[in-house]
Amino acid sequence: MELRTNKNSLHDGYMLHWYEIQKVIGRGGFGITYLAHDTNLERDVAIKEFMPEEFAVRESDSTVHPKTGDQEKLYSWGLDRFIAEARTLAKFNHPNIVRVQSVFEENNTAYMVMEYAVGKDLSKVYKNEPKFTEEQLLDTFIPILDGLSLVHNAGFIHRDIKPANIYICRNNAPLLLDFGSARQSMGGKTKALTSLVTIGYAPYEQYNEGSGKQGPWTDIYALGASIYVGITGKKPIDALFRGGSFLEKGLDTYEPVSVLAKGEYSDNFLLAVDKALMFKIEERPKNILLWADMLLGKIVAPPLPDYMLNPPVIDEATELSWSDTELGYSTEISKNANSGTQGLVDAHGKRTAGDLSSVIKNKDVSAVDNGMLETIIKKPENRKIEKTQNSRLPIVLSGFAVLCLVVFMFWLFSDSSDSVEVGENKSAIESRKPVVEQVDKKKIKLNSLLDKAKQSENIKNYVKPNKNNAYYFYQAALKIEGDNEVAIKGLKNIENQLLRLVNLAYEKNQYEATQKYLDHLKLIGSNSIDVKFLQDQLDVINEKDREVALSLVHAEKQLKNEQFIKPESDNAFYTYNKVLKQQPDNQRALEGIKNIQKYYVSMFEKNISKFRLVEAEKNITVMKQIRVSSADIEVMQRALKQSYKKQSAQKSDKPRKKIVKKSVVKKTVSNKIKIKKLDIHQVSKLIGQFKAALQERNTKKIKQMSQFVQGRSQFVEQLHKQYRKINVRVSNLNLIAKEKRAKAVIELTDLIDKNGNKVTPGNWSKFEIILRYNKQNQLRVYW
Repeated sequence: MELRTNKNSLHDGYMLHWYEIQKVIGRGGFGITYLAHDTNLERDVAIKEFMPEEFAVRESDSTVHPKTGDQEKLYSWGLDRFIAEARTLAKFNHPNIVRVQSVFEENNTAYMVMEYAVGKDLSKVYKNEPKFTEEQLLDTFIPILDGLSLVHNAGFIHRDIKPANIYICRNNAPLLLDFGSARQSMGGKTKALTSLVTIGYAPYEQYNEGSGKQGPWTDIYALGASIYVGITGKKPIDALFRGGSFLEKGLDTYEPVSVLAKGEYSDNFLLAVDKALMFKIEERPKNILLWADMLLGKIVAPPLPDYMLNPPVIDEATELSWSDTELGYSTEISKNANSGTQGLVDAHGKRTAGDLSSVIKNKDVSAVDNGMLETIIKKPENRKIEKTQNSRLPIVLSGFAVLCLVVFMFWLFSDSSDSVEVGENKSAIESRKPVVEQVDKKKIKLNSLLDKAKQSENIKNYVKPNKNNAYYFYQAALKIEGDNEVAIKGLKNIENQLLRLVNLAYEKNQYEATQKYLDHLKLIGSNSIDVKFLQDQLDVINEKDREVALSLVHAEKQLKNEQFIKPESDNAFYTYNKVLKQQPDNQRALEGIKNIQKYYVSMFEKNISKFRLVEAEKNITVMKQIRVSSADIEVMQRALKQSYKKQSAQKSDKPRKKIVKKSVVKKTVSNKIKIKKLDIHQVSKLIGQFKAALQERNTKKIKQMSQFVQGRSQFVEQLHKQYRKINVRVSNLNLIAKEKRAKAVIELTDLIDKNGNKVTPGNWSKFEIILRYNKQNQLRVYW
């Protein structure tokens, strides 16, 4: 169903840069969403326009302006916020989060261009299939939780998650839409820009924007409600109704899904949904990935509190009402919750904070949130509110006021001659001097402490060093003057600065600094939700680091025991890969896998040199499993093939060789040549010649001075064909005089191929050579 346009929306066919507006598909508290055609790339897009209709209007020339001059600052602030958040959202690249493609300013407002998905929104899918299986729900929501974690880590929350904003694409992949209501989770400028809620999916804190308590847990509540609908076929009881029920009856009217659907789904899955829908923020999960693990059964979901095990059954049409003595009005909440074409922001089924005046007459919701509800929920004995207490309260207060007035008049007009003389004598005046001097000294000390505090604050010594920091001096100042505004503001500023620093450190993955600032915040007694949330996050990271450290120690032990790839799930290669799944850049794990690869390469070379070809073939199979480079494996496969050919030829010549051997055996013994001794000068000279021949790509010279193992001759030919420049590095030269041989390590570096491209070689580029005399007393390189 298309939404009707009005004078505040752009008309169909309007050209916005190279985007042609086709129709309005969504309208919300501070934005209009259009379906548009990108004439440049020939594709459809969704465009969100910043249009806060509550205090802005479109002129005849299509420009948007605040309705009054008083609202200009508010409009400018909202516009800047819209642009900044769109730019941040454009950085997210996840297959299950709608992609923000660009943002630009036009018509004195701004536009956010998003991809336009083809499919059905989840609310329509639910209508066709009211009950989803557990597997279907996990397949739908787990990918979205993964994508949403990127948004939360950047400090943003969605704030309008519901089935209508979850799209099931043609390939059945879920896609979370409409980030037009997204905002940073800390604070808010005005309710006018951020007060949109959807009944049944919005937690209680969204009805009271001024509380500043919104965060990832707000989105988790909405996601839990969306899953609840897929299980029960109906929305959970609205949070505002639950709050009213707490006030009136001391009861939570929420119907736990773990009770309603018990036996149809796994218990842990249902309890995880209930956990997301807890009324109190502190009882909900704070991290979306941890909640995902809870849904998947990787983390045990806690049981329901006792007071929720037997909830009253509430029909959806039940009126939300309070008694006249409590809030003075009662009304019924509309159940209308229709959605737009694509599930983008829709006026239907929404309620702004301003509308609450029709529900709670002359009563600010914050008054309910900040005191009454928390007290009632936390203390079971306070769950029932007696009307008699409310009716007696004015009488008690009136009586108390009259009593105070009588006492004051009595004091004012009573005869005080018994205690104070009409004229103060000289001795009385003199006795008051020390008091004045004491006051002056306190004032001097107070100002000194405030100056020291400000100086410490300027050099960022907020809580350290001990007894010489801003927090210490402000606290000392308050001991002198308990209501000193400068000290109170200073302490608040310290907390704000530390919160800024801790969030910055966490975003940059500087976990040691994050912990330091968290400790400082705990030292000053901060009760910010950020402190607990970040500490929970850090604890999870530290636990993962501890697991990684233990895994690395275990892998090294497996290497020593030669458990390279066996037994299954208990070998070094498996353990190192387990580490890399958690920390893809872990150097110890990467080096460990490289060492395992080198071991099997060396085993192959050893087996092929001794013509153990079956074993060499097994080595190649293993190397494919442990991800040795395909180029290296191809070289080894060619060497193996040549060895098989040579072995076959040797077998056919074997009888003839035996006869020859018998006839020349005596001659060989009699003509045996004594092998020469080897010295360092001979070794150095031959290595120099070998290095030069390799670098000059002189294949003939290399063959003359070399004694090849099987396959090396072909290796040299291919090397010189493929690369036009080769640099050779010689290391670990070692002369073993007793054995009349020397050895060294050769490494080929800085390779340039035929096309002039620089090539980084694999493990094949590093090998060992041995220098010794052959039977003819010729010094050769064996490799």
